[in-house]
Amino acid sequence: MFLKISNFQILFIILIATLSIQVAHATEQNNWLKNGLHGVFHVNGAVYRDACRLDMASVFQEIDLGDTKTSQFSRPGDRGRATTLELRLKDCQQISRSLMNVPGASLSWSDSQPLATIRFIANSHKDNNQLIALNGIEGIGLRITDHQGKSIPLGQHGEPLFLEPGTDTVIYHVAPERTRSVLEANEWDAFVSFELIYD
Repeated sequence: MFLKISNFQILFIILIATLSIQVAHATEQNNWLKNGLHGVFHVNGAVYRDACRLDMASVFQEIDLGDTKTSQFSRPGDRGRATTLELRLKDCQQISRSLMNVPGASLSWSDSQPLATIRFIANSHKDNNQLIALNGIEGIGLRITDHQGKSIPLGQHGEPLFLEPGTDTVIYHVAPERTRSVLEANEWDAFVSFELIYD
C-alpha cells in the first residue's frame, strides 16, 4: 500500500530541507574565522588609459648634416641637403580626440586617430625668426619642415598630427638655409628642444 503525499506536503518538505541547508551553511560561515585557520583579503585596482609619450630612443638624437659647400648658398633662401628627423611615440591610443591649433585658432578632431602636436624650442636667427641660430657660424640657419615640406615655426605648437595607430612615428626634416648675413665657412652646431602635446 502506497502512502499518498499531496503537492503541498512535497513543497513543505522541500522548504524544510532548504532551510536546513541554509542554516548549516550560515553556521559554517560563522565558524569560518573563529578557528584561526582561515582569512580574507580585499583586492582592488584600476584601469587607466596610457598617455601618448616619446619613445626613449627619440628623447636625445644626434643629427649630422654633413659638409656643405659655400657655393650651395649663393643667395638668401638657398637650402642645403635636408636630413630626416624621426620622433617615435608610444602608447598613443585610438580614441576620439580634439586638439586646438593655437596659432590658427582652429579645432582638429578625429574619432579614430590619436592627435598630437610638437613644439620646437631654440634660439631664432637674427635675420629670420623661422630659422634656428647656429653656434660658430654666420650666414646660415636651420629650418625645420614637416613631412609635407611646410615650415615649422619655432616656439609655437605646430599643426595637429593625425597619428596612425600602430606606427606612431612623426617625420620632420632639418636643412641649413642661407640668410642675408655674410656667409662664413666654419664648423657649427645647435641644440633644439622639443615638446610633445597630447590631448
